[in-house]
Amino acid sequence: LIVGCNDLRKKIENLRQKYPLDAVCCSGVELQSRFFKILKDWQDYRPFMPQFGHNELFEEISNSDILASDMKAESENRRVQDAKNKKDAEDKKLQDILDKKFVKNEVQEGVDIGKKIVDALEWYTTDDEWGSAVDNIDLIDADNVYSVIQGYKEDKNWGADDIIRQIRTESGRNAEEKMRLIIHIVDAVIGYCEKYGTNSKEGFTELLKIQETLKPDTLISTETAENIDRYILRIFNL
Repeated sequence: LIVGCNDLRKKIENLRQKYPLDAVCCSGVELQSRFFKILKDWQDYRPFMPQFGHNELFEEISNSDILASDMKAESENRRVQDAKNKKDAEDKKLQDILDKKFVKNEVQEGVDIGKKIVDALEWYTTDDEWGSAVDNIDLIDADNVYSVIQGYKEDKNWGADDIIRQIRTESGRNAEEKMRLIIHIVDAVIGYCEKYGTNSKEGFTELLKIQETLKPDTLISTETAENIDRYILRIFNL
């Protein structure tokens, strides 16, 4: 339909007005190169292109191995800029949390939940007591977790560890269920900080790092559990 490269843009524009050009075959490197450069300015037009020398094979221009280098560079620049924008947004969100004045959102129901959890987990835990602990841990959320930890700490004696370590070291319990409960509590603490602030910037940032490493199918070490407990208590100043 087009012979030669003179006035190529105008020729293509005229053809597009007459025909729905869903696919384009360029018989020559120069014509192909110029066509790519024109397409770079037409973001709304991406026809299928035949792989050079094989008219029966088509691939989208965005995946073509023969894209002009400047188009590839622009794509890479956009990717880098998008990553930077995402990182900047995450940094701003973190700074907003760290700058927020800590608020004690005290909920009596949360205190009661904490007391029930420690009562079920201290000393030897029966199946019924473990079931009760699981049910109450599932009630923890971003609004009541401060009060839950407060109530747990108030009733905890030397027959129980801090809540995360206590869950981690419960013997005879399913490892994936224990991790689900641990992740649930950590997520609730992070959510609390996003809404009500933190008493410890270091504690919050360190807990964020640990949160990223938690996996539902991999039981954390006792040392990691103790670190989580320590950061939670620092965040809540308990």
